[in-house]
Amino acid sequence: MPKRFRSLHRKLERAILHIEQVDDVAKMLGAIVERLCRDFKDDLGLEGGRIYSREDYGYVLRAIVGISASPALTLREPRPFIPHRRLLADGLLFMARGDPDVNEGLDQPPASPSMLAAVGVGHGNTHIIAFSLKGKPRKADVLFSLSLVRHVINLKLQQRRMAGIIDAARIVQEGILPQSCPAFGGFDIGAASRPADVVSGDLFDYLPISDGCLGLAIADSSGHGLPAALLARDVITALRTSAGRGVHVASIVQRVNQVIQRAAVSGAFASLFYGQLSSDGTLEYCNAGHEQPLIVGQSDIQHLTVGGMVLGPISTARYDNGTATMQPGDLLVLHTDGIVERMNAAGEFYGSQRLEERLSAVTSLAAQPAAAAILADADAFADGLAAHDDMTAVVVKRL
Repeated sequence: MPKRFRSLHRKLERAILHIEQVDDVAKMLGAIVERLCRDFKDDLGLEGGRIYSREDYGYVLRAIVGISASPALTLREPRPFIPHRRLLADGLLFMARGDPDVNEGLDQPPASPSMLAAVGVGHGNTHIIAFSLKGKPRKADVLFSLSLVRHVINLKLQQRRMAGIIDAARIVQEGILPQSCPAFGGFDIGAASRPADVVSGDLFDYLPISDGCLGLAIADSSGHGLPAALLARDVITALRTSAGRGVHVASIVQRVNQVIQRAAVSGAFASLFYGQLSSDGTLEYCNAGHEQPLIVGQSDIQHLTVGGMVLGPISTARYDNGTATMQPGDLLVLHTDGIVERMNAAGEFYGSQRLEERLSAVTSLAAQPAAAAILADADAFADGLAAHDDMTAVVVKRL
């Protein structure tokens, strides 16, 4: 890259990368144009610009920066002018006044500058920025600079669009998560969950099967963030439509796996633990590749391992039923791998053994503070290092 291009590149990045993101795209583009005209008046001859947004079958003038206002102009399709076609095809345009192909309507500054340049931004050129240029700027410099400007603006618009998608996913996820812990005779139930990103790949749920039976579920998708959150949502939704009294939990999990196998993108998978707890303490469960839940008794810890592979990779996977019994005073702990894989600055994992050792300290607590204490202990181990995965714990205590 020639030295002058490197210099322009650095100067352009400083000028526009940190322009504040705002809800109104035209205002954001106006701030960028204003900054460019101020900082690149000498380098590129920029004296002002107009911002157009696409509406229906034409472009409507939305803002004028740096040049006196002229009547608002609407560019309507079909676009017969060669500059229009060239701009929409290439995303960039640089032409001199007097060129027979120039459409004087594209940009109408009263001072009739010697050149004009335009750039299309947004997916499918949702906006056009038309610049007025004076002096004798190098065409290569202008096109190089506008190409970089287009790239950075498109990144900002993409970030804005993705932020809206992620926010919508967060709202959906909040609607799926239980708003409170259920009352189930003879048991105390609590949960704590924290995403590593805006949305979480961890989900848990309580499914009322009957007065004497409660479904308990915890799921963890591969990865985290938006794709993981959407997959975890699909797991819980499929589970809710499949669960029911009189159906073995392994059969339910098998149905969920078939749904996820069809819905998941290539390579994605999710783990799931689903159990149906009866009021007499009997737990029928199936562990589909999930971190082993624990029943903490007076003198031992039982690992709930029976089940099968994770959900998603194989539609014909088979799953087995497991059974366990909770005695009065026992603690059932469901958790995701974000807890045991919590890492400190030395690169050490919190680990399953440390979790089991710490559980004796929470058996005297109610379920909700016990779940919170599990996450807090993993955080204390990490000693301020940011978590790289979602963390969830669900605690059920038989009274």
